[in-house]
Amino acid sequence: MGAHSAQKEKAEYQMREPITIDQQQLANFATDSRRKRFLILHDDKKFHIWSEEHLAFWRPEGLGYTVDESEAGKWYLDDAWKLTEHCGKEKQIQYVEVLESDEGAQP
Repeated sequence: MGAHSAQKEKAEYQMREPITIDQQQLANFATDSRRKRFLILHDDKKFHIWSEEHLAFWRPEGLGYTVDESEAGKWYLDDAWKLTEHCGKEKQIQYVEVLESDEGAQP
């Protein structure tokens, strides 16, 4: 692949919509092994945690909420799942992929 086509592919990737999956979709996978496969497939991506109940993202370390995506916490999907697994359906938790252009210095 040439440098030009690699740059074009990267630009197209960055322009796409982020992956969004809600907690119930992830919880309702038929088996734990299916959920684990999904988590492994996305293990290199970071996600924000969105609370539809609060209409806001979780802040880093789960310390409050923010509507400013740049202030939102970033977690690997497996970690985000573990942090929110206890949340009830009423919270309407969603995991929103952090696109490369959104990545900041925050771990």
